[in-house]
Amino acid sequence: MDNFSRWDFVQLCPVDLDMCVSKENVKLMTVLFAVLTDNVHGDSNVSTSNVRQDGECPSGQECISNQCQTKIEFCFSDRDCRQLGIGYRCINYQCQRDPGYCRHNGECPFGQQCINYQCQTSDQQLCYSDRDCRQLGIGYRCVNYQCQRGDPQFCYSDRDCRQLGFGYRCVNYQCQRGDPPFCYSDRDCRQLGIGYRCVNYQCQRGDPPFCYSDRDCRQLGIGYRCVNYQCQREQSCRFHFECGPGYRCVGRQCQPRSPW
Repeated sequence: MDNFSRWDFVQLCPVDLDMCVSKENVKLMTVLFAVLTDNVHGDSNVSTSNVRQDGECPSGQECISNQCQTKIEFCFSDRDCRQLGIGYRCINYQCQRDPGYCRHNGECPFGQQCINYQCQTSDQQLCYSDRDCRQLGIGYRCVNYQCQRGDPQFCYSDRDCRQLGFGYRCVNYQCQRGDPPFCYSDRDCRQLGIGYRCVNYQCQRGDPPFCYSDRDCRQLGIGYRCVNYQCQREQSCRFHFECGPGYRCVGRQCQPRSPW
């Protein structure tokens, strides 16, 4: 019995082999073979738990989920091999490991997808979430495990919207322009004209007008200066033209002209 093998087991079949290939007989023979191999080759000193590879299991068994379990020698469909784990297929009535076999994309390494039950590299970027598509740039989302470019205004943060220009923010994953325009600093509001400041991410016009230098106050007329970022009318003067329309310089002070 020391040389008992699967071939010896096959010899137990009648001469008419049609009897051996019926589904019921094959299952019965599989169990009988497992019992015979355990009795012949079994070793009471061999541990069948906490194993890492097939070589640590007794003959006729293999490592499945860190446990030595009897091999399923015969199968009729891939379904019969499922308990062995991902990657097993029924080939010539034998459960065989096929590393590239898959049933869905989740069984393939990152960057591959399941095509015709085989893990294959795709020309399109494979993904599991929108986060996987960030490296492709703004506007890409994960749709059916593929990175696809959608609305160019798709975003994750306000920073993603800056490329669209002034005034855009990310609201519900969409770049939207506010009214009044969005801003991050007072500098963003300069293009709106003199007097705008960034308050709570909104460009708002102050009163008196906001300014950075005396130049910003020129449009208000002669006599205005920028004091503490506010355009203020300068009280002192030396000439009438420094006081602006309707005023004249009297005693170095701008005063309204008399109607007579």
